[in-house]
Amino acid sequence: MKPKIALVIQRYGVDVLGGAEKLAAQVVEAIKGDYRITVITTTAIDYISWANHYDKGTTIEDEVEIIRFPVVKERKIDGFNTVNEKFFSKNEKSAAEEDEWFKMQGPECPDLIAFLKKNKSEFDCFVFFTYLYYPTVFGLPEVAGKSILVPTAHDEHPFYLNKVKDVLKAAQGLVFNTGSEKELLYRIHPDSVSRWVIGGTFIEPPEGLENLPRPVSGQYCLYFGRLDKGKGLYDLFDYYQVIRAYHPALQLVCLGGINPEIKSRVGILFPGYVSEIEKWAYIANCEFIVVPSLLESLSLTLLEGFAAGRPALVNAKSDVMVEHCRKSGAGLWYSDYTEFAACAEYLLNSQSCWKKMGKNGALYVKNHYYREKFRKIYIDFINSTIKIQDQ
Repeated sequence: MKPKIALVIQRYGVDVLGGAEKLAAQVVEAIKGDYRITVITTTAIDYISWANHYDKGTTIEDEVEIIRFPVVKERKIDGFNTVNEKFFSKNEKSAAEEDEWFKMQGPECPDLIAFLKKNKSEFDCFVFFTYLYYPTVFGLPEVAGKSILVPTAHDEHPFYLNKVKDVLKAAQGLVFNTGSEKELLYRIHPDSVSRWVIGGTFIEPPEGLENLPRPVSGQYCLYFGRLDKGKGLYDLFDYYQVIRAYHPALQLVCLGGINPEIKSRVGILFPGYVSEIEKWAYIANCEFIVVPSLLESLSLTLLEGFAAGRPALVNAKSDVMVEHCRKSGAGLWYSDYTEFAACAEYLLNSQSCWKKMGKNGALYVKNHYYREKFRKIYIDFINSTIKIQDQ
């Protein structure tokens, strides 16, 4: 009989947007033929409020068992931000204070933790996604001897908490998305479990990418992902106005759910949610991809842009994205608005270099981020984790 594997993540579903959530779905897709898979998650769809959306209980979706547990308390983001600021301004934080912060961070779901504890013996391995949320912080210690963590680590305040350090030591192994993420984690938490692998992702553009209809008339650069202040969008909007003064026809398209906090500006288009094939049409026809976030452990956005043969302009403060750009020769990085403007000018005016960078990016993804490689990495690491338990 095939081993039984549980994947634990804070949100899961075809309507869920988020890099870690998409990565978890990719893992399921890649290995579901090799194991009996159960996804253990919450009923939330929105990462800001954690409001219950899906029905609780067990469903079968695309031949995979999914068990969802209700969130007991919605997060009021304004109040949480106030608490957050006070909490991280303190030099010393007690274990009880850290526990309380992670409950407020959410999604608080004690039934999920109780399920893990009660059913530990029913599974051969538990794969947890993201270090940052309640299901991992309180759930992984309950099944530590059978656990793998995909930390999706960023250099941010919560990553320095003792509660996180304990989780990283308790896991039987870590799956990183990039070498930069691995270096970050062991620099901050050198006592973490020493068993690790770099898993990455896989990118599969649709066939006929070059023939997809142009969704926007005229030139445009593209951002796609969460429309969130934390993604560096405000700086991007300001920087875009600088380059627009020299290229008034250049538009900025931002794909993703409409966020009322994000105010529209001249030249910026917000199409909202689009289908997967529509997303690829936007990517394939843009001048270049812009990724302004500094907190990335992988950046599917960047890699999908590369796969479509589009150069990228990324935040120089993100070691992960600069690593991708250096290795691929397919992107440039900026530290301020003058560098942003200079890089954008280069991409818009140097057609031969633009084509070369596009080819470099497509080749980089083809050689490093394909399904079978991704599948084998996860299968080998899961199987070796199971064997450790038998020794």
